[in-house]
Amino acid sequence: MIKNINKALSPKWSRRITKEHRYIYLIKDNKLYVFSVRGHYE
Repeated sequence: MIKNINKALSPKWSRRITKEHRYIYLIKDNKLYVFSVRGHYE
């Protein structure tokens, strides 16, 4: 599932990798920017 992190405040998107982990990214000008590849359960 792909989710928008916060539609009003952020253009970043989230995609679940496993039940525990996800990655957060932004696509801008045909470039992929990755911000996180883990979950918040650490």
